[in-house]
Amino acid sequence: MLTSQIIVPAKQAAGYRAPEVTHTNKLSQASDVYSFGVVLIELVSGKTSQITTVDGEVVSVVTWIQSIIREEDWGTEVLDTKLLTYENKEGMLRLLQIAMHCVAISPEHRPKMAEVVRILEEISGISTRLEDLLSMLTLSMGSTKFGSTFPT
Repeated sequence: MLTSQIIVPAKQAAGYRAPEVTHTNKLSQASDVYSFGVVLIELVSGKTSQITTVDGEVVSVVTWIQSIIREEDWGTEVLDTKLLTYENKEGMLRLLQIAMHCVAISPEHRPKMAEVVRILEEISGISTRLEDLLSMLTLSMGSTKFGSTFPT
């Protein structure tokens, strides 16, 4: 596994480390999904993986966000204010929802990365655009296979 060969200082990695990795030092696909979820939270919230609370306590962004989402109107408090200017606030909230599934405490409750990618493609419309592009290419090339109409 590639991630097992990367050495990151413990202090920097702490905010990205899945709870089970802290206890066992064993990496897995589920722990990679957790780390990716932290990155998604960073993107949506504009916060780093470890933040200092108003009390001066250093906590993971996951712990911080879990305490915030228990409140009633947490969306605007969690989302980076720069993102609120975009029209797709619903997409940002869905991204946050995916991130929260990725950082589930239990590895068994985390989605597989393929599912995360599928949902991200769905939100961004990339999958649809790629399918449309492939359809256009197929139509413009007739029923021939890709590459067969090009000189070699």
